[in-house]
Amino acid sequence: VVQALEKIMKITLIQPQYFNIWEALGLAYIGAFIKKKFPGKLELNFHQGNFDEDRTILREAKTSDLVAFSCTSPVFRPALKLAQAIKEIHPEVRTVFGGFHPSAVPKDCLEEEAVDQVVVGEGEEAFLKILLGEDAPIVQGDRFSDLNHIFPDRNLIQNIRTIDLCERQIGKRITSFQSVRVCPLRCSFCAERVVTGVYQKQNNPVRERNPEHLLDEIEWVAREYRLDYFKFADATWNTSIEKVMVFCEEKIKRNFNLPWDANVHASFADKNMLEAMKA
Repeated sequence: VVQALEKIMKITLIQPQYFNIWEALGLAYIGAFIKKKFPGKLELNFHQGNFDEDRTILREAKTSDLVAFSCTSPVFRPALKLAQAIKEIHPEVRTVFGGFHPSAVPKDCLEEEAVDQVVVGEGEEAFLKILLGEDAPIVQGDRFSDLNHIFPDRNLIQNIRTIDLCERQIGKRITSFQSVRVCPLRCSFCAERVVTGVYQKQNNPVRERNPEHLLDEIEWVAREYRLDYFKFADATWNTSIEKVMVFCEEKIKRNFNLPWDANVHASFADKNMLEAMKA
């Protein structure tokens, strides 16, 4: 049982400006998770650097209790600059940095005065700890086990803006989904394992979403946002042949024919799998 918050907390979640547009699914999962834990006790706001000017973000953040940034390495410096500006107008605000870059080099991030705490690994449980009073500089994220019951809060991250931009740029309404946590591979060129288990040598197994629940979400989003196409954000989508076949068979059974794509690894693929994905 999660203890109640003493007062309504205002939280601002920020995805810094980036040269590529991906939905902030990580922040959307965190938003959905903490809203479920503290119904009616949180005022959540989301800002995305590709759409929101710094002055808009600063105006929101100056009255926030906590400001959280999700960062890859290319956006860490812009995020830090924004955090410094927020601290100048609101010194008491707590700033939390998470994502791939802080998970890889948490101690380096904490050397910056504008960074109060760093979340290492998956963010849901770690963010819950912070809301409940955890003040350690580095907060380790426990593996999130509620994948089949919490969909990312797409309204919070204003998913429609990214979809509209895709339509303007390439003529199709596209969004992404996550079907699995953790990739079993340890490719030297990929940062996936940095955020999902190598810090402090944690054992973090692959966790897959129930294919039927996953399709429920995809169908709902497709109707709500009038999608032309969808993709999976998983580093490796076909980690389980059984999962792939169940998903594809369920998709066929529902007569859900929206075009899609996913990252697959050749060593896990076979003819039957590829034919099922194509069907």
